[in-house]
Amino acid sequence: MSVCPHCGSKDIAEIMYGYPDFTSEKLKKDLDEGKIALGGCVVLGDVEQPTKKCNQCGEDFGFELGPV
Repeated sequence: MSVCPHCGSKDIAEIMYGYPDFTSEKLKKDLDEGKIALGGCVVLGDVEQPTKKCNQCGEDFGFELGPV
C-alpha cells in the first residue's frame, strides 16, 4: 500500500496515462472511488511522470520515466 510522502495519507490513486475508454463502467467506478486518476493522453518517454496521486492533499508522487 502506498503512503503519500507529503501528508501521510493512504488514500492514493494510480495515475493512468493515455486516451481512456470513457464508455467503460469499470473506469467510471474506479474514477468515482478514487482508485484511478487521469494523467493525460501524452506519455513522454524521456521525462519522469508521476504514477500516484494523493486523494487527500492532491500531490503527485512516485515519478518514473514513461515508455520510450
